[in-house]
Amino acid sequence: MSSDFMALYPMNVSKMTSTFGNNAAQLASLKTFMNSLATDSLLHVKSVTVTGYSSPDGVEASNEELASARAADLNAYLNTTYSLSKKYPVTVKVVVNDWNACIPALNASSLPDKQKAIAVINNAKLSMVAKEESLKSMNDVWNYLTTKVLPTLRRADVVFDYGRDQVIVKRVMVTQPAPKQTVKPKPANNCPCGCECGVMTESVLIIDDGSNGVIIDMDAVGVDF
Repeated sequence: MSSDFMALYPMNVSKMTSTFGNNAAQLASLKTFMNSLATDSLLHVKSVTVTGYSSPDGVEASNEELASARAADLNAYLNTTYSLSKKYPVTVKVVVNDWNACIPALNASSLPDKQKAIAVINNAKLSMVAKEESLKSMNDVWNYLTTKVLPTLRRADVVFDYGRDQVIVKRVMVTQPAPKQTVKPKPANNCPCGCECGVMTESVLIIDDGSNGVIIDMDAVGVDF
């Protein structure tokens, strides 16, 4: 499994602020995830990747510095807040986006000049600066890129590659032990006959409906009752 969290940066800025863009919600989700790692013993992080990005507009050399600085900034935040590098293996990467990163958004748009803009981006003969100048000449395209697309490329993100252990319960049939047999103690010799049996015999009642009374047949005990 993997989970990723992103921080956005303003143009030409490499210091993250929680009030910019959707950063507050992203940082809150990151905190919840880190708490789950701390409390759930079945979760094990395999690796962590922190990546800084930059948008293609502007000076290419400066964009590389911005992407690197953003990666370092987010990595520093993670280490200060969660001691991430002390707990897990962390890899820091840098990605300097070119104009090709804008093509998926242009394809999904309803801009009338989107195909013309995509053709400019795919023209291998044009430099990065030349492509930017050509895109700027298309007012609707450039407005769409600067408000909807380029801001999303100025970011840094952290991706957690982790897994969840499985708990296997093995049930084994155990032979039930035989119940304990208790021996009742021999009752005291309370038999009126004075014999050694020590046990009173149970009387049996036989009722003769043909008589005027009740005939009781008792076990012979040798003593009149």
